[in-house]
Amino acid sequence: MNQLFNPENPVMIILGKIWDLILMNLCFVITSLPIFTIGASLTALYRTALSMKDNDPAWAHTTYFKAFRENFRQATVLWLVLLAAGAFLSADLYVIYCIIDPAWLWLQYPIWLLVILLLCTVLYAFPLLSEFHETTPQLISNSIRLAIGNFPTTLLFLIIILGIADISFHNPELRVLFFSLYLFIGNGALAAFFSIFLNRIFEK
Repeated sequence: MNQLFNPENPVMIILGKIWDLILMNLCFVITSLPIFTIGASLTALYRTALSMKDNDPAWAHTTYFKAFRENFRQATVLWLVLLAAGAFLSADLYVIYCIIDPAWLWLQYPIWLLVILLLCTVLYAFPLLSEFHETTPQLISNSIRLAIGNFPTTLLFLIIILGIADISFHNPELRVLFFSLYLFIGNGALAAFFSIFLNRIFEK
């Protein structure tokens, strides 16, 4: 019985990691509620997830809120810039699909390319900010370079995110399931999975 509750027991280690993911997810959901804080929340989420590889003894919420405070200003500015870019591109797509003549429908393709680049920036910029001290333009530039230079990993990230979004959009039952998982553990688990690849990239 004592062996079962030994901190070095593999079962206890796994349960501890699962608890960390749940705690990370809870912190992320709570701090993301104001919307404009999502950038700082993403940065803190990845700082916590990336630190799990070192078996950091610090509690997940301690690491999370420390990173949230330290990067709040820059992460918020970066998030608002990316959010504004996303709104601009969404407005362009709305105009193309709903307002102008269908003969100009081909304009959607360069816009969608920019949307993908924007999504790639979001995927890499906040993990970068959590690990390195860079200016906002450097973060955006390096995020695009990393996305292109590590295309297989970027493609995997995009497939997972867009796949979940597509399945949720077309299947109401799975939408409820995915939403419940995201509220419980999903964001933490996804960040931890992505961090396995991000750690290898950053170590280069």
